[in-house]
Amino acid sequence: TAANTFPAALLNDLLIYMYRHSANYDVFLRSLPVAGVNGTVRNFLKDTPLAGKAHLKSGSIGGVQCYAGYICKGEKTYSVVVMVNGFRGKRRNIVASIEKLILNTIENYENPSP
Repeated sequence: TAANTFPAALLNDLLIYMYRHSANYDVFLRSLPVAGVNGTVRNFLKDTPLAGKAHLKSGSIGGVQCYAGYICKGEKTYSVVVMVNGFRGKRRNIVASIEKLILNTIENYENPSP
């Protein structure tokens, strides 16, 4: 429910653990829908440089929108967790804002300003 809280940092720690230590990481990664391609994230990050490179699970309920998973770009894999709670307004606006946040974060992380 929207009242339940689950720390994003804990979920991120789990994703990092799976990547670094699980013998089943490849199976786990393949179990996640691919953004811009299939599942509930088929329209998320579509027509962006991250389409087909982000393996994410989405979750939503009234006033809550979440994404968690991995972005595989080049030789690097990034864990991603974004949770927005208590938003008002249209969900599509929150989803668009989350897309921009992820795109900008990955772009700036890979190409920091001098």
